[in-house]
Amino acid sequence: MDDLKHSMAQATEIQRAFEEKFGSDKGLVGIGIGLNASGDDLALSVLVQKPETIDKLPSEFRGLDVVVDVVSETFAY
Repeated sequence: MDDLKHSMAQATEIQRAFEEKFGSDKGLVGIGIGLNASGDDLALSVLVQKPETIDKLPSEFRGLDVVVDVVSETFAY
């Protein structure tokens, strides 16, 4: 992971900014940090409940790819 374009500290700052901008959307379940599709950089991993929420999100945010997955209803235990 030393060859990544962004550090974890940079990705964390970008994640916080993404949460501030998009976190109030009710269809958003979670936002984390993972790897992009090519494995050469970090990416924002975003979980949504409905496919239509994807249209409200960018594919890239402040230099990081936004990887969106649709998940079923979630419950806290």
